[in-house]
Amino acid sequence: MKVLITGATSTIGNQLVELLLHEGFQIHLLVRDESKCPYFNRPNIKLFKGDIDALTSLTVAMKECDYVFHLAALTKVWIKDSSAYYKVNVEGTLNVLKVAKATGVKRVVITSSAGGYGPSISSVITEEKVREIGFFNDYECSKVLCELKAKEFSIEHQLDVVIVSPTRVYGPTLNAEVSSITLLFDQYLHHAWRLIPGDGRDVGNYAFIEDVAKGHLLAMKHGKSGETYLLGGHNLTYLQFFSHLSSIAGIRRRMIHTPHAFQKIYAYLELFKAKWLNGNPKITPSWLAKGKYNWEVDCTKAKNDLGYQITPVAEAFAKTIFFLKQKKNEGPH
Repeated sequence: MKVLITGATSTIGNQLVELLLHEGFQIHLLVRDESKCPYFNRPNIKLFKGDIDALTSLTVAMKECDYVFHLAALTKVWIKDSSAYYKVNVEGTLNVLKVAKATGVKRVVITSSAGGYGPSISSVITEEKVREIGFFNDYECSKVLCELKAKEFSIEHQLDVVIVSPTRVYGPTLNAEVSSITLLFDQYLHHAWRLIPGDGRDVGNYAFIEDVAKGHLLAMKHGKSGETYLLGGHNLTYLQFFSHLSSIAGIRRRMIHTPHAFQKIYAYLELFKAKWLNGNPKITPSWLAKGKYNWEVDCTKAKNDLGYQITPVAEAFAKTIFFLKQKKNEGPH
């Protein structure tokens, strides 16, 4: 069975490639630069140079594929031309769907974001939740619009489309940059990180990357066309997060609470550098604003419909810590 993956060089994409290889799939990968991903030169993987903005390269890569996993997206914290979020995340997705329909693909699994549902202000986040607050940034808005357009396309053109929405992903990273949450693990382990945002009681949902990759495969196998499934993990406050990390790593640090006002100053400085010095901001005021809310998620639908399972927090944290320690010991290649 052949599948195409877009965005295979992403954190989740890398993990999904390994999972599908283990399951015996033949994999087509659409990549922009073949020379930058030599680790994909393996049996049962075929590379196709191109991008989701080019229908021709998409058509060649998707030929004879039964399924498509569409993970490619613009996820940067900030970019000068905000219209790029919509060009890549919305128009690019529609390109994938058009080619999938034309080439006879059985099902397309689209990776979205749980952030589109907004924070859990009056209720826990589920697939039925209506957003209660405006969008914090163009990325969120573009992903929600992407979902709407994908579902419209699915109905109008009778194409089988399933959407999965991961929460804050962390865990061992194979051949991609570590996620921001995994980087937080690394900062605590190796760089004496001591900061906790605010009073530490804001809730976030943390999804182990192996669970998220398996969730994609389960969505391909068992998902219902036109449905969205939240792929999350454990709801933890920052205090709980660092308590688990401290206990499992065996490293205790006196943590310092950082008031929101200080974080806001830092975010504006980062944005200033990005606008006037062409830097890449670690955070911006609009992204920082998300941290003032709780993001508690309920993954019951994915558990019941897909058979999605969540790794116990102790096991998931331990695997992440082991990976980061091993990576540090190996040093740069």
